Amino acid sequence: MHSRAYLLLRRDLENLKRFPMEGLSAGPCDELNMFNWQAKLQGLPDTPWEGGVFHLRLQFSGEFNSVPPTVQFMTIPFHPNIDPSDGTPHCHLLSSVGWSEVVSVPVLLIALQALLFSPEPEHTVNPSAAELLERAPRTYCQMARDCVSASLRVDAGLPPYEEEADVTAAPPLSLPSTPQLPSLQPLSVSFDDYLNLWRGIATSRPLGPHNEDKRVGSAMDRRFRETSSRGTSMQQKINQHHVLIHGQGGKEGDRLPRSSVRQQRMDKLKLTFAEKGEEEENVDQLLHWTKNLDGTVLSTPHSLTTPL
Repeated sequence: MHSRAYLLLRRDLENLKRFPMEGLSAGPCDELNMFNWQAKLQGLPDTPWEGGVFHLRLQFSGEFNSVPPTVQFMTIPFHPNIDPSDGTPHCHLLSSVGWSEVVSVPVLLIALQALLFSPEPEHTVNPSAAELLERAPRTYCQMARDCVSASLRVDAGLPPYEEEADVTAAPPLSLPSTPQLPSLQPLSVSFDDYLNLWRGIATSRPLGPHNEDKRVGSAMDRRFRETSSRGTSMQQKINQHHVLIHGQGGKEGDRLPRSSVRQQRMDKLKLTFAEKGEEEENVDQLLHWTKNLDGTVLSTPHSLTTPL
């Protein structure tokens, strides 16, 4: 003969089959064991828990319905009244004070479904969830929606959360190789040479013996002028020009009148730049000889005559 607890559980099971409730289902895990049940409840519409599917386990004792059953959430939500370690709900209905013999299994499931959206602050077992609900309700609602997504994955037989992609296993990106430029060897130049060179370039004073500064011009510039015959010739003319324009200085009593000195300088200046070198004279004679060509008679200067 079956016990009173068994008969009450059989009655509640028949009522759940005859009058199914939306979002709620429950039944024994094994037909041979009426005291071990599994249940499934969904979040209520128009709440952050809407669409969530949460699995529960209900363990009844032989004294049911004088004492409440042991309830455990197998899909543990982030909730102030649900222990995050074992999923045990704590509410007034399941306490020794709040439980009543008139409470049936369908009524218990409805109360747990409502508990998701209406926490009981006096029975808080998850302080983090309770504090977040009080201080940042929007963030708490987002956490609830995350729990809904995780519960749907668990209900589909998947892990609660998507596994992060293993970025370390991804093959490295191959970048096009850039041609290697030849390394440039730095040119060693002393600071004094660098300073003297730029002082020589930046100065606006005429260069010449009368105001030549030992700091003006670099060693490289002087070396170039010494080794270049053309540069040497030009430098001499420049020096002569500056001497004629600016003078070499001397005693005041030895100087000629300004007009005479200027005229002499101008005459010497004309001679300086009017002088022609040997190469220039040869070019002039060649041009003169070319103009006198008539096809039969070659009239050439004596210095350029060559026997055929």
